[in-house]
Formats: sequence, structure tokens, C-alpha cells
Amino acid sequence: MIVKATLMYNCETYGWSETYYRNETTLAQGRLAAIDLADARHKPMGGNVILKAVRVSDDAVRGDSLIAQPAVGNDKDILDQGSDMPWNCWMLRAEAGAGVRRAVHLRGFPDNLIFLPEDKQNAMINKLCKAFSKYLVDNSWCIRHIDRSGANPSYNIVNVSGAANALVTVQTATVHAFTNGEKVTITGLKSVPKLNGTYFITVTDSDKFVLRGTADAQPVYLGGGKVIAKRYAASPMTNVELIGQRLRKVGRPFGLVRGTSKRKIG
Repeated sequence: MIVKATLMYNCETYGWSETYYRNETTLAQGRLAAIDLADARHKPMGGNVILKAVRVSDDAVRGDSLIAQPAVGNDKDILDQGSDMPWNCWMLRAEAGAGVRRAVHLRGFPDNLIFLPEDKQNAMINKLCKAFSKYLVDNSWCIRHIDRSGANPSYNIVNVSGAANALVTVQTATVHAFTNGEKVTITGLKSVPKLNGTYFITVTDSDKFVLRGTADAQPVYLGGGKVIAKRYAASPMTNVELIGQRLRKVGRPFGLVRGTSKRKIG
């Protein structure tokens, strides 16, 4: 399975999260690896940054997660300056073989540290960040990407139906390969009401599944439609380079409803 490890931090009144991926056979193994990751990640941070929790989940199953609250030191001997709101961040360029790249932003540095990767004045910070980059490669952390091997199933829709107080059922023209909890996208479907969009599904038969969150829609099928599931792969990082520091406004006040405040990235 692809295990998603989300590290949740706060600093003063702001919080943010960072997500990393790896291949594991069980969530329990992913949880142990994520705790070790959190410990390695914490070393170059400011003293005011607090790791609140680590959420480990199966990337293919919605709501399937474990929570850990590891005891991670603040490394005050290395960084005893404290930190302000996490405006500054380091940017890494991670590669997983040819053609798979991802930018990784590391936040939570003291706001008075403005530097470049080879800045001699902050040699210790450079050393810690480069050590974390090496850690990601040496411990098989991955880049999650769309599987380009042809594993993204797509089917024509021949009917949609739904009774009162029931979820919408979708029927495909042939036997499908979807799984419970998978996320699918429906396009080109003519129905009343309109049902084009992205849904999590529950499989009910070899050619049928229901759309979660569509209770009592009672659709009328008017023709057409295609359903596709984007399957993802996780490829181990083969190289992680420290690009530099950038000013990027990140985080939001706790309690602020998501989407009510837009921040300019500079």
C-alpha cells in the first residue's frame, strides 16, 4: 500500500502540515517509519515549533488512519533562537528517477534566517537540511504520482439510478475493477440532476457501485457518461537537492475556516 504520513505542526497561533509518502505492507509499519521521519524532520526547526501529531493513512482508503504523538526533542542546543510565524521556508527538489519530480517545502525556520544553500554563516542549518534530504533518500521515502503504466481504469456508463433516501447507483457497460473507498471522476453524463464530478464509491456488484454523499438524489438517466479512477504509484526518491530559501506565506490561524483567506505567495 501507499502510506501517507502527514506531520502536523503549530508555531504560536499558526499551524501547517507536511505530507510524505512511502510503500509499506501495513499501517503499523508506516506509523513507525513516520515517527522516525518526524524526528529527523524536527532537527532543523526553530525552538517554538511544536509537532502536534503524526497521521498515517492508507492513501487509497478514505478515513483509514492511525495517529501518533511521538516525543520529539526541540534540539535547543542547535537552534535556541525560537521562531516567529513560519513565513520562510527551504525548498528542496526531489526526484524519483527520470521524469518524476516534486518540490518539497520545509517550514518552521526562525524568521531571521535568510540564507542560501551555500551560505557559510549558517553552515549548521545547511548541514541539517542536507542531512534531512539524505535521510529521505536513504529511508525510501517516495514521490506520489499518477501511475502511467496504464493502470487507470475507465468505463462507459449505461445507467444511473437511485430511490428515495438511497445513494445513487452507477452501472458500467462492462465489469469494472474499482475497489471500495476509491475516488472516481464522472464526465459526460447526462442526467437530472447533474452528477458529473468526483466521488468516493462503494462497490455493490461487478458492474455497479454507489456514489457516497448522494442520498436522495433520485436521478433520471438521459444518456452517455464515462467514469475513470486515477491510480497512483509511489516511487522512492533517488535524489533530493537543496535549492534555496524562499519567502512564502504559509499556515493560517487556528479556527479560521479554510478558504476564507487568500495569501499571496511571493
